[in-house]
Amino acid sequence: MQDWLPRWEAWAHDRRGAQATDELFAQFQSFVSKARKEDDELVLGVGLVSAFAGGTWSLRQYVLVGEVEVETDADRHVTSLRLVDGLHRADEDAFDVNDGYLADPRAEAFDGWQRLDPLSEQTAGWLRGWREGHWRTPPRWDPIAEPPEPPDDERVQLTLSPALFRRSRESNGVAAFYEKIGQSLSGPGARVPLGFAQLLHPLDADQRAAWLGSTAAPAISADLLRWSP
Repeated sequence: MQDWLPRWEAWAHDRRGAQATDELFAQFQSFVSKARKEDDELVLGVGLVSAFAGGTWSLRQYVLVGEVEVETDADRHVTSLRLVDGLHRADEDAFDVNDGYLADPRAEAFDGWQRLDPLSEQTAGWLRGWREGHWRTPPRWDPIAEPPEPPDDERVQLTLSPALFRRSRESNGVAAFYEKIGQSLSGPGARVPLGFAQLLHPLDADQRAAWLGSTAAPAISADLLRWSP
């Protein structure tokens, strides 16, 4: 007579996990929708340099950043991110000698970051090399997915801590954005951009993928909402 109890407990456990996933996905969709409504860029950052002193964060800055396009599959609760034009280094504008940063690396030049998959082991390896070459005292390395907790000392630390955030478009960025739309609509064989098509027709994940076709940039390999190093 108690055969139903293990099945019910298993169902309840799975349902609690599904509910948490539902809530996280809804928050993510709200975040993305608000960014699109306000015409903000969606930017993925990875490689967080931080320092904690005097009871507050004195430094929090990503090393690698890139604008992304987001596709969401509400039926499967899957997010797909695509870099618009690769990753960009933010370190040279963000850090200075007072932070212990060396503009001229002590080791060989660090290139190839533009083509990195942000959530790959190759990116973690690049950050480890960057850490050794660009700092008088290399930051403490901790390859965690979460934001770092305040440390017990004031030493600079470097974590993976990937995050998606909003950034206001600069005026020249807005001009380039609409210029790119114009270019995509001109010339023989032009296709309507996916965003415009979705204003007229609801498209599911497979239809969106077919519409993008071979012109789409490769998707980032992992789902940001479920990623762990």
